[in-house]
Amino acid sequence: PKADSFSYAVGRFMADLKTLAQEFKVVIFIGCQLSRQMDKTATTPPTLSDLKDSGGIEAESDMVGLLWRPGEKDIANRRSRPSPENIGLDFIIAKNRHGRSGVAIELELDGRYIRMIESAQSQQEEKRNDLI
Repeated sequence: PKADSFSYAVGRFMADLKTLAQEFKVVIFIGCQLSRQMDKTATTPPTLSDLKDSGGIEAESDMVGLLWRPGEKDIANRRSRPSPENIGLDFIIAKNRHGRSGVAIELELDGRYIRMIESAQSQQEEKRNDLI
C-alpha cells in the first residue's frame, strides 16, 4: 500500500519472492543497488549494511553476494593479477545460511563477452581444498 514505507514494501516483496522460489523449487538471483554512500568510500569493500533498504533483503535471503571493484593498490597485492584486458573484481559472500560467509572470491570481468571468470589462483586453491 502507498501508506507503507519503501523499506516495508521491499521486505514484503522479498518475502513473497522467497515463497515463490520455495513453491517452484527454483533459485532466484536478484540484483540490488548499494547505497550511494559506497561511492564516497570506494576504498573499502561493501558490507550487508551497504545494501539499500537491506533489512528485508537480509532477512529473506539465504545467500548474499556483493561485487566490489578493488582499487589499483588492492589489485596489485592480489595473488594473481587479472589479464590486462580484464577488470579485477571481488565477489564477497556476505551472508550464507548453508555455508561459509566472509569469503572473497577473486574474479575477472571479461569485457569482450561481458562474463566473469574465476581467477586462476582461486581455481587452484579450490582444487587443493577438495583434496584435503
